[in-house]
Amino acid sequence: MHEIVDIDDDGHEDQAWITPGADRRFGITTSSGATFSAPIDSASPERASAVVERVQADRIPIALVDTGREALLFSLAGCAVTPVQNAQGDPYTFDRGFGDQGTGVGCTKDDGVLRLAGLDAVSKDDGKTFDVTRTWVDLDAQGRHATNGEKETVATGAGKDDAVVTTAQEVSCGTLVAGKDGPVEPQS
Repeated sequence: MHEIVDIDDDGHEDQAWITPGADRRFGITTSSGATFSAPIDSASPERASAVVERVQADRIPIALVDTGREALLFSLAGCAVTPVQNAQGDPYTFDRGFGDQGTGVGCTKDDGVLRLAGLDAVSKDDGKTFDVTRTWVDLDAQGRHATNGEKETVATGAGKDDAVVTTAQEVSCGTLVAGKDGPVEPQS
């Protein structure tokens, strides 16, 4: 279990966890002891890790679960772990470079509020420099549906070790990075 932000608004930090194995799950246990979870639906053989944060002006609690090949987006509103749906009604996922949609996900302060964004670091010179774009992802008021917003260029010609490139190749939200600042699936 890993201590996380207060997701049920009782003024106390809560805990997030991931169970190992073929039927792995991501879950939350509140400070009052309420527990809720959802399956991690991914064929990736890598250990899952997660970050939990609140986003947008209405501070919707979300979890980003990194499976190595993709990042799954869960809403934690209403004391439930619910896969967020995209415009087509499918689970909203962030590509981690295994497709053509992006390389990572992050949450950036915009007008003083954390906003969710898909990130993409693309190199045209065999990894020496990168162009980084960000596509804002907006959640509905219940945190159950996500739609892509504006796409913008964040950096052009950034070096492979620049923070903007590193961030675009990981799963993070604000200062929290999956694998470091949240639960990690135990070895099974």
